Amino acid sequence: MKPIPESRPYGIKILANGVDPIVDIVAIHGLNGHREKTWTLSNVNWLRDLLPSDIPNARVISWGYDANTHSNSPISAQHLYDHAKTLVSDLCLNRKLTKTQTRPIVFVAHSLGGIILKSALIHSDAARKGALEEHQSIKLSTYGILFMGTPHQGISGVRLGAIMLNVASIFMTADDKILKQLERDSEWLQQQLGQYAPISGDFVTKFAYETHSTPIALGRTIMVVPQASAVVPGAADAEPIAIPANHLEMVKFPSSEDVGYKKVSGHLQIMAGEASDAVVARWERQDRTQKVAFIQLVIMNAAQANEKENFSLPFSLSGVPEVYEFVGRMEELFKIKREFQRDGFQRKVVVLRGLGGIGKTQLAVAFMKEQRYTYSAVFWLNGRNEDTLRQSFSGMANRLYNEYSSECPSSALLRIAAEEKNID
Repeated sequence: MKPIPESRPYGIKILANGVDPIVDIVAIHGLNGHREKTWTLSNVNWLRDLLPSDIPNARVISWGYDANTHSNSPISAQHLYDHAKTLVSDLCLNRKLTKTQTRPIVFVAHSLGGIILKSALIHSDAARKGALEEHQSIKLSTYGILFMGTPHQGISGVRLGAIMLNVASIFMTADDKILKQLERDSEWLQQQLGQYAPISGDFVTKFAYETHSTPIALGRTIMVVPQASAVVPGAADAEPIAIPANHLEMVKFPSSEDVGYKKVSGHLQIMAGEASDAVVARWERQDRTQKVAFIQLVIMNAAQANEKENFSLPFSLSGVPEVYEFVGRMEELFKIKREFQRDGFQRKVVVLRGLGGIGKTQLAVAFMKEQRYTYSAVFWLNGRNEDTLRQSFSGMANRLYNEYSSECPSSALLRIAAEEKNID
């Protein structure tokens, strides 16, 4: 009985589950590519057959999409962006089902697959609460990227769309319709480059480029994506890698002794080994930021909910170091008052600075006592270190809960925040 052929090689395919995996290596093919054939030569798929021996604790994934130039789908910016969103969605679903949402990711992207990846990371970075927030996990978990023959920019007066056309020309004779579409998308591609630049420094990046020309129609050969387009100059944490092959063969390695494979595998091994500590720290920072923002939101909601009821809290200096006789500083007190009253009810920040022991704390205490009836509430935050600051936020929530728990719509949230003595 003949095996049923794989008719639609799209989405995620696990090529190696790994032994106690600590990192996901995700491969993305380019135009007219295939999630397995792109990476295969002489029946050797290096992602499946070679890499697991070098990185046994990695889960290796290949992601496929409709990149066929002969399909009904056009080669366009919108089409590439749709693929990017699907990539993020597919990875999020798989990682949620396998409970690996925070596992580090190292991407390998060939040709236009790199354009899709950059668009996917831009989309992931823009995800916020209420707008596919879970998609943000992909960018947070991404440690490293190996771009292989990806056209990142135009060169020597040649627009990026024209280099994209080089890629398309490997597979078909270019016609005016395709040329016009790619040229129109040049503007979108340049905008994408601008959007990706601010987040590119968050990843360790390797730029692999071809050193041999590729055969195209009519017996001609071209350098599909020249080094000047495949390598972004001055990119943070980036490194160029020369692969002695043409555009199509630069991602096909028949054995572990292949020169190109040794380079690629070596860089992936290093990134896989370094990824865990960096991504764990990133998730911890994200968690702290979210918890502090949550406390601040709870306090703001409580204040807004009670605004019409003349919201106020009893004045308290509990926990504040204070002297019983404060002398002088009238000029400084006047300046602080003037700064807070400047421009009406706009939010103000006044910073007191000076040498240790000069009296900054007591000046602030004196101002609070003098102006206690001017403000609806006064909170003292102990900024000595991170722990005391978090505990201060918890104390703020506790005071609000004790005073307004019966009236405030956010009382349940206040109680949760108040009980979190350590916000972490």
